Amino acid sequence: LGLTAEERRTVTVEYPSDFEDRSLAGETRVFLVRARKIYEKNVPNLDDAFAQSLGAENPEALRAQIRQRLESGEEDEARQRGNEMIVDRILDQNAFDVPSGLVDRSLGQALERARKDDPGIDEEAFRLQFTPRVVRMWKRRILLDSFARKEDLRITDDELDARLQELAPAEDLARLRKRLGSSKELENLRGELLDRKVFAALRERVKVERTQKARQPERRSNIILP
Repeated sequence: LGLTAEERRTVTVEYPSDFEDRSLAGETRVFLVRARKIYEKNVPNLDDAFAQSLGAENPEALRAQIRQRLESGEEDEARQRGNEMIVDRILDQNAFDVPSGLVDRSLGQALERARKDDPGIDEEAFRLQFTPRVVRMWKRRILLDSFARKEDLRITDDELDARLQELAPAEDLARLRKRLGSSKELENLRGELLDRKVFAALRERVKVERTQKARQPERRSNIILP
C-alpha cells in the first residue's frame, strides 16, 4: 500500500504452513515489487439509469436478478456435488477394473497437452498424480453409460432441438445443427443431456439429505505477479 507509479519496494511474505502450494508452505520469500501503473476504481451510482443499462427497471429489480442468478448458480453447484457423491457411493459398492488401455491412452493425451506448457515435466510424477483421477473418470463414464442402457434412457431429437434453442434462440436451428455437428459439439451436447437424465433417474432411487453450511473461504496469496 502507498506505492506510486514506477516506485520499487521490497516485500517480505511469510506463507502459512497449510498454504495450498506445498513448495511455499511455511517458507518466507522476499519480492522486489515495482508498481507499473496506479488504477483507481470508478464505481457508478446505483440508480435507475445504471440498473436500466443492465436490463433492470430499478436497483431493487437489479438486486433481485442478481440474487436469483447467484442462488441458481449455487443450486447447480450443489446438484453437481450431489451427483458426484452418488457416483462415488455406487462405485464404492460395485468394484470393477477399467481396461488399462483406456487409462494409458487418456494419460498419454493429457501428458502431451501438459508438455506444451512445460516441456520438462516429470512424466513419472505426472502419471502418479493423475492416474487415480483418470481411473475414476472412466469408471464414472462406464457407470453412467451402463445405467442408461439398462434403463433404456436416450435423448430424442426433439429434446436436443429444445436445448439448442435454449442456448441460441436467435439462430436458425438447421444451421446450428450443421455447424455443431461438424465439430462433434452436437454429440457432446447429447451426451451432456443424457447424463442429466441418468442422474435424474438415479436420484429417484437414492435418499438425498440437504444440509446447509458456510462456504469456506479460499486461501490465496496476497501477491499478484505478471
